[in-house]
Amino acid sequence: MKQTSKEVINEGVVIEINNFSKKFKKFQAIKNISFNIKQGSIHGFIGPNGSGKTTTIKSIIGAYRSLPGQIKILNFKPGSEKANRLIGYIPEKASFPKHLNTIDYLITMATFSGIKLKEAKQKALDILKSIGLEQHKKRNPNEFSSGMKKKILLAQALIIDPKILILDEPAANLDPDARKELFDSLIELRKQGKSIFISSHILSELEKIIDSATFIYNGDVLFSGELKNISKSKNNLYIKTSNNLKTKKLLKEILKLESEGDSKSEIIIKDVNEKQKNEIIQIILENKIVLQSLRHNDLQSFYDSLVEQSQGERDDSNLQRSNAEIS
Repeated sequence: MKQTSKEVINEGVVIEINNFSKKFKKFQAIKNISFNIKQGSIHGFIGPNGSGKTTTIKSIIGAYRSLPGQIKILNFKPGSEKANRLIGYIPEKASFPKHLNTIDYLITMATFSGIKLKEAKQKALDILKSIGLEQHKKRNPNEFSSGMKKKILLAQALIIDPKILILDEPAANLDPDARKELFDSLIELRKQGKSIFISSHILSELEKIIDSATFIYNGDVLFSGELKNISKSKNNLYIKTSNNLKTKKLLKEILKLESEGDSKSEIIIKDVNEKQKNEIIQIILENKIVLQSLRHNDLQSFYDSLVEQSQGERDDSNLQRSNAEIS
Protein backbone atom coordinates (compact mmCIF):
# COMPACT_ATOMS: atom_id res chain seq x y z
CA MET A 1 0.00 0.00 0.00
CA LYS A 2 1.32 3.42 -0.95
CA GLN A 3 2.42 5.39 2.10
CA THR A 4 0.63 8.68 2.65
CA SER A 5 3.13 11.53 2.40
CA LYS A 6 3.42 13.73 5.47
CA GLU A 7 5.89 16.06 7.13
CA VAL A 8 8.44 14.02 9.07
CA ILE A 9 9.55 14.79 12.60
CA ASN A 10 13.13 16.08 12.72
CA GLU A 11 14.03 15.16 16.30
CA GLY A 12 17.07 12.84 16.23
CA VAL A 13 16.94 12.75 12.43
CA VAL A 14 19.95 13.28 10.15
CA ILE A 15 18.21 13.16 6.77
CA GLU A 16 14.64 14.31 6.13
CA ILE A 17 12.72 13.69 2.91
CA ASN A 18 9.49 15.68 2.77
CA ASN A 19 7.04 15.31 -0.13
CA PHE A 20 9.88 14.87 -2.61
CA SER A 21 9.15 14.34 -6.31
CA LYS A 22 11.44 14.09 -9.31
CA LYS A 23 10.53 14.14 -12.98
CA PHE A 24 12.68 13.58 -16.06
CA LYS A 25 10.85 15.08 -19.03
CA LYS A 26 7.57 13.10 -19.05
CA PHE A 27 8.77 10.33 -16.73
CA GLN A 28 7.78 10.68 -13.06
CA ALA A 29 10.70 8.94 -11.32
CA ILE A 30 9.80 9.86 -7.72
CA LYS A 31 6.23 10.44 -6.58
CA ASN A 32 5.86 12.71 -3.56
CA ILE A 33 7.72 10.53 -1.06
CA SER A 34 8.50 11.19 2.60
CA PHE A 35 10.75 9.37 5.06
CA ASN A 36 13.63 10.05 7.43
CA ILE A 37 16.89 8.52 8.64
CA LYS A 38 17.60 8.55 12.34
CA GLN A 39 20.85 9.41 14.06
CA GLY A 40 23.10 6.42 14.75
CA SER A 41 21.06 3.92 12.74
CA ILE A 42 21.57 1.75 9.67
CA HIS A 43 18.63 2.47 7.36
CA GLY A 44 17.99 0.22 4.37
CA PHE A 45 16.66 1.65 1.11
CA ILE A 46 15.08 -1.26 -0.69
CA GLY A 47 13.62 -1.69 -4.15
CA PRO A 48 14.29 -3.23 -7.57
CA ASN A 49 16.35 -1.55 -10.28
CA GLY A 50 14.42 1.37 -11.73
CA SER A 51 12.35 1.94 -8.59
CA GLY A 52 13.90 5.34 -7.80
CA LYS A 53 16.66 4.45 -5.32
CA THR A 54 19.60 6.01 -7.18
CA THR A 55 17.56 9.08 -8.18
CA THR A 56 16.71 9.68 -4.53
CA ILE A 57 20.31 9.15 -3.40
CA LYS A 58 21.69 11.51 -6.04
CA SER A 59 19.17 14.12 -4.92
CA ILE A 60 20.27 13.71 -1.29
CA ILE A 61 23.94 14.28 -2.18
CA GLY A 62 23.02 17.27 -4.35
CA ALA A 63 23.76 15.75 -7.77
CA TYR A 64 20.10 16.36 -8.74
CA ARG A 65 18.24 19.51 -7.76
CA SER A 66 15.31 19.45 -5.35
CA LEU A 67 12.88 22.12 -4.22
CA PRO A 68 13.65 24.00 -0.97
CA GLY A 69 12.65 22.00 2.10
CA GLN A 70 12.07 18.71 0.29
CA ILE A 71 15.41 17.27 1.42
CA LYS A 72 17.38 18.30 4.50
CA ILE A 73 20.71 17.00 5.78
CA LEU A 74 20.74 18.04 9.45
CA ASN A 75 18.70 21.04 8.24
CA PHE A 76 21.21 21.92 5.49
CA LYS A 77 20.43 22.04 1.79
CA PRO A 78 21.70 19.11 -0.35
CA GLY A 79 24.86 20.01 -2.24
CA SER A 80 25.71 22.90 0.09
CA GLU A 81 29.21 23.09 1.54
CA LYS A 82 27.93 22.30 5.04
CA ALA A 83 25.88 19.31 3.84
CA ASN A 84 28.81 17.94 1.81
CA ARG A 85 31.03 17.97 4.91
CA LEU A 86 28.49 15.79 6.71
CA ILE A 87 28.19 13.10 4.04
CA GLY A 88 30.50 10.33 2.87
CA TYR A 89 29.15 8.85 -0.37
CA ILE A 90 29.96 5.44 -1.84
CA PRO A 91 28.64 4.93 -5.39
CA GLU A 92 27.68 1.56 -6.81
CA LYS A 93 30.46 1.52 -9.41
CA ALA A 94 34.08 2.31 -8.60
CA SER A 95 35.88 4.72 -10.92
CA PHE A 96 39.48 5.71 -10.22
CA PRO A 97 41.94 7.87 -12.20
CA LYS A 98 44.59 5.86 -14.03
CA HIS A 99 47.47 8.17 -13.10
CA LEU A 100 47.15 8.07 -9.28
CA ASN A 101 48.16 5.31 -6.90
CA THR A 102 45.94 4.46 -3.95
CA ILE A 103 47.41 6.73 -1.29
CA ASP A 104 47.75 9.69 -3.64
CA TYR A 105 44.14 9.20 -4.71
CA LEU A 106 42.96 9.35 -1.08
CA ILE A 107 45.14 12.38 -0.35
CA THR A 108 43.76 14.17 -3.41
CA MET A 109 40.15 13.45 -2.44
CA ALA A 110 40.82 14.64 1.11
CA THR A 111 42.33 17.93 -0.06
CA PHE A 112 39.34 18.46 -2.39
CA SER A 113 37.20 18.31 0.76
CA GLY A 114 39.21 21.08 2.41
CA ILE A 115 41.64 19.04 4.49
CA LYS A 116 45.18 20.45 4.60
CA LEU A 117 47.86 18.44 2.81
CA LYS A 118 49.83 17.36 5.87
CA GLU A 119 46.69 16.17 7.65
CA ALA A 120 45.41 14.52 4.45
CA LYS A 121 48.61 12.45 4.13
CA GLN A 122 48.33 11.21 7.70
CA LYS A 123 44.60 10.48 7.37
CA ALA A 124 45.15 8.52 4.15
CA LEU A 125 47.87 6.40 5.74
CA ASP A 126 45.85 5.77 8.89
CA ILE A 127 42.75 4.73 7.02
CA LEU A 128 44.67 2.36 4.72
CA LYS A 129 46.10 0.71 7.85
CA SER A 130 42.62 0.39 9.35
CA ILE A 131 41.24 -1.42 6.27
CA GLY A 132 44.29 -3.63 5.84
CA LEU A 133 45.52 -2.14 2.55
CA GLU A 134 48.61 -0.21 3.69
CA GLN A 135 50.88 -2.61 1.77
CA HIS A 136 49.00 -1.74 -1.45
CA LYS A 137 49.25 2.04 -1.09
CA LYS A 138 51.50 2.44 -4.14
CA ARG A 139 49.30 0.34 -6.41
CA ASN A 140 46.68 1.82 -8.69
CA PRO A 141 43.19 0.98 -7.32
CA ASN A 142 42.04 -0.02 -10.80
CA GLU A 143 44.17 -3.16 -10.38
CA PHE A 144 42.23 -4.28 -7.29
CA SER A 145 39.49 -6.87 -6.92
CA SER A 146 35.89 -5.68 -6.52
CA GLY A 147 36.13 -6.15 -2.76
CA MET A 148 39.35 -4.12 -2.49
CA LYS A 149 37.91 -1.36 -4.70
CA LYS A 150 34.91 -1.14 -2.40
CA LYS A 151 37.30 -0.76 0.56
CA ILE A 152 38.98 2.18 -1.18
CA LEU A 153 35.59 3.80 -1.80
CA LEU A 154 34.77 3.32 1.88
CA ALA A 155 38.16 4.83 2.82
CA GLN A 156 37.48 7.79 0.52
CA ALA A 157 34.10 8.35 2.17
CA LEU A 158 35.49 8.08 5.70
CA ILE A 159 38.56 10.26 5.24
CA ILE A 160 36.55 13.43 5.92
CA ASP A 161 35.09 11.81 9.09
CA PRO A 162 31.46 12.29 8.02
CA LYS A 163 28.47 11.98 10.33
CA ILE A 164 26.48 10.23 7.58
CA LEU A 165 27.46 7.45 5.17
CA ILE A 166 25.40 6.90 2.01
CA LEU A 167 26.03 3.69 0.09
CA ASP A 168 24.41 2.91 -3.27
CA GLU A 169 24.28 -0.89 -3.83
CA PRO A 170 27.63 -1.44 -2.03
CA ALA A 171 27.34 -5.24 -2.11
CA ALA A 172 26.97 -5.43 -5.90
CA ASN A 173 29.60 -7.70 -7.54
CA LEU A 174 31.08 -8.72 -4.18
CA ASP A 175 31.64 -12.34 -3.22
CA PRO A 176 30.06 -13.58 0.07
CA ASP A 177 33.23 -13.06 2.11
CA ALA A 178 33.67 -9.49 0.84
CA ARG A 179 30.00 -8.73 1.52
CA LYS A 180 30.29 -10.01 5.08
CA GLU A 181 33.43 -7.94 5.65
CA LEU A 182 31.69 -4.84 4.30
CA PHE A 183 28.60 -5.32 6.44
CA ASP A 184 30.73 -6.02 9.53
CA SER A 185 32.50 -2.70 8.87
CA LEU A 186 29.14 -0.91 8.73
CA ILE A 187 28.09 -2.42 12.06
CA GLU A 188 31.34 -1.17 13.61
CA LEU A 189 30.81 2.30 12.12
CA ARG A 190 27.31 2.41 13.62
CA LYS A 191 28.86 1.66 17.03
CA GLN A 192 31.08 4.69 16.46
CA GLY A 193 27.98 6.86 16.02
CA LYS A 194 27.78 7.04 12.24
CA SER A 195 24.37 7.19 10.58
CA ILE A 196 24.23 4.89 7.57
CA PHE A 197 21.85 4.95 4.59
CA ILE A 198 22.32 1.87 2.43
CA SER A 199 20.64 0.93 -0.82
CA SER A 200 20.74 -2.78 -1.59
CA HIS A 201 18.80 -5.63 -3.19
CA ILE A 202 20.54 -8.43 -1.21
CA LEU A 203 17.86 -8.53 1.46
CA SER A 204 18.87 -11.78 3.14
CA GLU A 205 22.10 -10.17 4.34
CA LEU A 206 20.84 -6.61 4.64
CA GLU A 207 18.16 -7.57 7.17
CA LYS A 208 20.89 -8.76 9.57
CA ILE A 209 22.31 -5.27 10.02
CA ILE A 210 19.59 -2.65 9.43
CA ASP A 211 17.49 -1.03 12.17
CA SER A 212 14.90 0.46 9.85
CA ALA A 213 14.03 0.52 6.18
CA THR A 214 12.23 2.33 3.40
CA PHE A 215 10.68 0.20 0.66
CA ILE A 216 10.29 1.92 -2.70
CA TYR A 217 8.57 0.62 -5.83
CA ASN A 218 7.88 2.50 -9.08
CA GLY A 219 8.77 5.79 -7.36
CA ASP A 220 6.34 5.26 -4.47
CA VAL A 221 7.28 4.59 -0.84
CA LEU A 222 5.36 1.49 0.28
CA PHE A 223 6.70 1.40 3.84
CA SER A 224 9.16 3.32 6.00
CA GLY A 225 9.96 2.59 9.62
CA GLU A 226 11.60 0.28 12.13
CA LEU A 227 11.70 -3.48 11.59
CA LYS A 228 11.12 -4.67 15.16
CA ASN A 229 7.84 -6.41 14.35
CA ILE A 230 9.42 -8.39 11.49
CA SER A 231 12.29 -9.54 13.73
CA LYS A 232 9.87 -10.66 16.44
CA SER A 233 7.87 -12.81 14.02
CA LYS A 234 10.72 -14.34 11.99
CA ASN A 235 9.97 -17.81 13.39
CA ASN A 236 6.40 -17.70 12.11
CA LEU A 237 5.72 -20.03 9.20
CA TYR A 238 3.39 -19.06 6.35
CA ILE A 239 2.11 -21.91 4.20
CA LYS A 240 -0.50 -22.33 1.49
CA THR A 241 -1.81 -25.72 0.40
CA SER A 242 -4.40 -27.21 -1.93
CA ASN A 243 -6.55 -27.87 1.14
CA ASN A 244 -5.92 -25.42 3.94
CA LEU A 245 -8.79 -26.59 6.15
CA LYS A 246 -7.59 -30.21 6.10
CA THR A 247 -4.01 -29.05 6.72
CA LYS A 248 -5.05 -27.05 9.79
CA LYS A 249 -6.96 -30.04 11.16
CA LEU A 250 -4.01 -32.40 10.66
CA LEU A 251 -1.55 -30.00 12.30
CA LYS A 252 -3.78 -29.70 15.36
CA GLU A 253 -4.48 -33.44 15.63
CA ILE A 254 -0.96 -34.76 15.00
CA LEU A 255 1.42 -31.98 16.12
CA LYS A 256 -0.90 -30.12 18.52
CA LEU A 257 -0.13 -26.93 16.59
CA GLU A 258 -2.65 -24.10 16.43
CA SER A 259 -2.78 -22.11 13.20
CA GLU A 260 -4.50 -19.07 11.77
CA GLY A 261 -5.91 -18.44 8.32
CA ASP A 262 -8.78 -19.64 6.14
CA SER A 263 -9.32 -21.83 3.10
CA LYS A 264 -8.10 -19.20 0.60
CA SER A 265 -5.26 -17.30 2.31
CA GLU A 266 -2.04 -18.51 3.88
CA ILE A 267 -1.98 -20.52 7.09
CA ILE A 268 0.12 -18.91 9.82
CA ILE A 269 1.81 -21.12 12.42
CA LYS A 270 3.63 -19.13 15.10
CA ASP A 271 7.03 -19.87 16.68
CA VAL A 272 7.98 -22.83 14.50
CA ASN A 273 11.42 -24.40 14.92
CA GLU A 274 13.29 -26.30 12.20
CA LYS A 275 12.20 -29.74 13.49
CA GLN A 276 8.54 -28.72 13.51
CA LYS A 277 8.82 -27.25 10.02
CA ASN A 278 10.11 -30.56 8.66
CA GLU A 279 7.30 -32.42 10.43
CA ILE A 280 4.71 -30.06 8.95
CA ILE A 281 6.03 -30.64 5.43
CA GLN A 282 6.06 -34.42 5.97
CA ILE A 283 2.44 -34.47 7.20
CA ILE A 284 1.27 -32.40 4.22
CA LEU A 285 2.99 -34.66 1.70
CA GLU A 286 1.94 -37.93 3.39
CA ASN A 287 -1.69 -36.87 3.19
CA LYS A 288 -1.41 -36.11 -0.53
CA ILE A 289 -1.97 -32.37 -0.05
CA VAL A 290 -0.17 -30.09 -2.49
CA LEU A 291 2.17 -27.62 -0.74
CA GLN A 292 1.81 -24.47 -2.85
CA SER A 293 4.02 -22.10 -0.87
CA LEU A 294 6.08 -22.00 2.32
CA ARG A 295 7.92 -19.02 3.74
CA HIS A 296 9.15 -17.32 6.89
CA ASN A 297 8.35 -13.71 7.73
CA ASP A 298 11.66 -12.32 6.47
CA LEU A 299 12.47 -9.00 4.83
CA GLN A 300 12.08 -10.35 1.29
CA SER A 301 8.65 -11.78 2.06
CA PHE A 302 7.57 -8.52 3.67
CA TYR A 303 8.70 -6.53 0.65
CA ASP A 304 7.05 -8.97 -1.79
CA SER A 305 3.74 -8.71 0.06
CA LEU A 306 3.88 -4.90 -0.06
CA VAL A 307 4.56 -4.95 -3.81
CA GLU A 308 1.75 -7.45 -4.38
CA GLN A 309 -0.64 -5.25 -2.43
CA SER A 310 0.49 -2.16 -4.33
CA GLN A 311 -0.03 -3.88 -7.67
CA GLY A 312 -3.47 -5.02 -6.58
CA GLU A 313 -4.44 -1.46 -5.64
CA ARG A 314 -3.13 -0.21 -8.99
CA ASP A 315 -5.15 -2.85 -10.87
CA ASP A 316 -8.29 -1.90 -8.92
CA SER A 317 -7.69 1.79 -9.68
CA ASN A 318 -7.23 1.09 -13.39
CA LEU A 319 -10.42 -1.01 -13.42
CA GLN A 320 -12.41 1.77 -11.75
CA ARG A 321 -11.01 4.29 -14.24
CA SER A 322 -11.97 2.04 -17.18
CA ASN A 323 -15.48 1.53 -15.81
CA ALA A 324 -15.89 5.27 -15.34
CA GLU A 325 -14.79 5.92 -18.93
CA ILE A 326 -17.24 3.28 -20.26
CA SER A 327 -20.14 4.69 -18.27
